[in-house]
Amino acid sequence: MDKFIRIFVVVTFLASYTQAFGGFGHLKTVLDKSSDMPRFSCDICIPDACALNVKPGTMTIKGHNVAYKVYSPQLFPVTKPPLITLHGGPGASSSYMYPMQALACEGREVVLYDQMGCGDSWTPKNVEKEAPWLLTISYYVDELEALVNHLEYEEVYVFGHSWGTVVSQEYAFRQRSQLKGL
Repeated sequence: MDKFIRIFVVVTFLASYTQAFGGFGHLKTVLDKSSDMPRFSCDICIPDACALNVKPGTMTIKGHNVAYKVYSPQLFPVTKPPLITLHGGPGASSSYMYPMQALACEGREVVLYDQMGCGDSWTPKNVEKEAPWLLTISYYVDELEALVNHLEYEEVYVFGHSWGTVVSQEYAFRQRSQLKGL
């Protein structure tokens, strides 16, 4: 009986979701670089709260690319300071922070970026030989500061999760004038 109830709940959810959002056509599947396991974006879990512009970009630090995406509202102006998100890890990517893009609907830019060595950013095959600076906290603080300057932000909020919290706190300790809040 318990199995029947679980199946009923899943079927009911799928039917409701299909009716409300027009199916699962927007579900995106990508292959995780670190394994052969597919991972799904959060499109299915968190439908868009408003229409957003997405501007992917890269910046170069120490000769290597750091990838980011800037989300902003399409239908109304940006009136609030931007929010930069710092993912956990080290070693994770920003993909699990995708729901944070919804904060752009409040009238701000939201930046999701992959710290060097993670996600879509440059990843060395041997950290100790190719990029020993990736083993220091100060590098990641410098990277965050470089991103703020690259995007020409005069003031910014920073949201860190797990490892990203360590980096954001160290950034705050350096008393950066652009930092409006954590």
